[in-house]
Amino acid sequence: MWKMGILITSWRSTLDSLNIVVAEEEQGNGCSLDYTLDGKLDKWELEAITEMLTTKRPKPFHTQALLNYLVSEGILEPGQYIIRISW
Repeated sequence: MWKMGILITSWRSTLDSLNIVVAEEEQGNGCSLDYTLDGKLDKWELEAITEMLTTKRPKPFHTQALLNYLVSEGILEPGQYIIRISW
């Protein structure tokens, strides 16, 4: 769980609100999102990341691309991550 804290802290200055990422995935209360991250991004994911960095706003349904970008930048380690949603 501490790695997600690093994610939030690292991107707080880059994105206006990382909390909106959960809302962009349209997940309800009590859900979990499971991601296997390897740091690899395809052309479309790279375009989405570039847009997010430029506009400082997340794009809907691009949480995995965002997390893989953080792996490719060495901020997160490759592996499996679970985001538990509670609001």
